[in-house]
Amino acid sequence: MNLLVDLQQQYDVSYLVIAHHLATTRYMAHEVAVMYLGKIVEKAKTEELFTNPLHPYTKALFSAALPAIPISNVRRSFCKAKSPHPSTRRVAAASIHVVYGHA
Repeated sequence: MNLLVDLQQQYDVSYLVIAHHLATTRYMAHEVAVMYLGKIVEKAKTEELFTNPLHPYTKALFSAALPAIPISNVRRSFCKAKSPHPSTRRVAAASIHVVYGHA
């Protein structure tokens, strides 16, 4: 990760990365787009998104992430939505699309 950040700064390059690890995303990204059921539901500058998530799914992602220091009485958030296909009953995975760079 540090090498990618160094290359980004040295050569002014941008990356498009799909990540599931929130800490990595926060460390490396300048801008983040959160996807739910195949659609972008929220997009913002990284620190803005992490300090003030607006979409219920984004809030649910953050509340589901394991904290660096476990706290027993953290309020969890859940996002309920209809699946895009009638035969699908549960959403299997979520994606966080990360845009790295200055572009």
